[in-house]
Amino acid sequence: MLCFVAFDSSFRSWGDVYFFCGPQMQYCTCGFRWNLAGWSKAFILWNFVLSAALGVQRLIIQLGLCGLLPGEEVVTRESFISICWRLIPYWLNNWEQQWGAECSSMMFELPHFAVELVIILPCVQILCSRMKVLAMPSVNAALPPRRDGRPQLVREEYVPNVLRGCWERQPAQRHIWQRIRANRRIIAFSCLLCGMALANALLIPLHLEARILQHPDTALMAAAGRVPADWRDAGSLRELQQGLRNGSVTLGEELEVQQTAAGLAGSGGSNSTASKHVAAAAAELGSWGTDKVWAADAVGRLVERVALYQGEARGCPDVERLRRNLLKHHGEIARMQEPQHRATIPLVEMALALMRLSTEKFFVLLSLYVAFLLFRVPPRAAAALVALNARASSAFARLILYSFPAVCWVYGAGFTFSTFVSVVFWGGPIMQAYDLLRTSVRSVSIKALRPATAAEIERMHGDCAICCHAYHQQCLNQILAPEAVQILAEVQLSL
Repeated sequence: MLCFVAFDSSFRSWGDVYFFCGPQMQYCTCGFRWNLAGWSKAFILWNFVLSAALGVQRLIIQLGLCGLLPGEEVVTRESFISICWRLIPYWLNNWEQQWGAECSSMMFELPHFAVELVIILPCVQILCSRMKVLAMPSVNAALPPRRDGRPQLVREEYVPNVLRGCWERQPAQRHIWQRIRANRRIIAFSCLLCGMALANALLIPLHLEARILQHPDTALMAAAGRVPADWRDAGSLRELQQGLRNGSVTLGEELEVQQTAAGLAGSGGSNSTASKHVAAAAAELGSWGTDKVWAADAVGRLVERVALYQGEARGCPDVERLRRNLLKHHGEIARMQEPQHRATIPLVEMALALMRLSTEKFFVLLSLYVAFLLFRVPPRAAAALVALNARASSAFARLILYSFPAVCWVYGAGFTFSTFVSVVFWGGPIMQAYDLLRTSVRSVSIKALRPATAAEIERMHGDCAICCHAYHQQCLNQILAPEAVQILAEVQLSL
């Protein structure tokens, strides 16, 4: 990674992953797909982020859980399988930018899901596997008392050691402060996991998008979205830039005309969503048109990008592709700044994080652990709260899981991806409902009986469950030798 940063001085922040092609378009083809250098850049960034996440995972497990217990290394290896499973949606659904696109969601969101799949989920799975000792029975043995009359085994002296995943004798932990002191490492580790999950859901997605808004190329995309739509080459853009500098062109007047046309085209009144969007866009773009210096500089950068795209270094004749790409980025950046988008992203990510932790029974085991720390033997009210938490977390996880395919169909994730998600999430419950309906409707009853043939008796080896005693004896007489039948009869008489 250091060699890559030293080689490419234009890579300054994670926002350059969004503008993946680079300022000289050295990582993309004319169709804005990755070239060989682009795939090398993606490979370097991919390995760097995953290696860093894996190192943090090993560090947290060593400091928080004193290393792995036998068999737990499988959990860390399966985290890579989870990443491979995460790749499937990026190939199938219409919501994400796929591999090879200029802005690949799989690359730009890499820190977000690497923290989730490589750090948080494996640590949660290991912690939950050790917390299950709380639900296991404690030492339960009936030993004779000692010579002095004292019992050899006092169950109240044994407590669960979550760090080691077993029960051990600790008479001092009858007091609450001794229990908290003995479990301070697990308490700190649990708080760290909750804090990381909260930050990864609420802060990291918006922080990554903030890197885009602070990137210098954002002004270039804004210029592409605000200039008139009839430009086709660098020459027309230079005329616009010159007109902005000498004051002969005022984009604010043109935007007022666009606003009036859009208002006449819309059927809603002043409170309609379309009118609000048009008014907001006109206010923003009108202020941009009055700032002639900034507007001229932004258009100048757009002229340089068009000249670079059509120049000898790139040799791309079709400038329409460049225009569509710039307008696409302009629309995405505008959507990132909408208040509804900034309020929806944390809500969705938080719901998904709660669903994933609920499926691991994290909140149930955590509440059981808190009840053990506070009461050691939870009273009836605390046990009822733990049971209520178990039902609530299970219901919430099922609600998110079973509603996700419906969201995919409603919001247009694509036929292939929506079908795939429906089979994965709805297949099991549908089959269970079908089996339940079949068992409730169908019933098996005996319609008629007939004597068994010699071949059928031989296949049953004399084991006839519905035969009477006399018929069963007849079956034995046909299969067994007379001496064996006599011995069996004597044994039955003796019993």
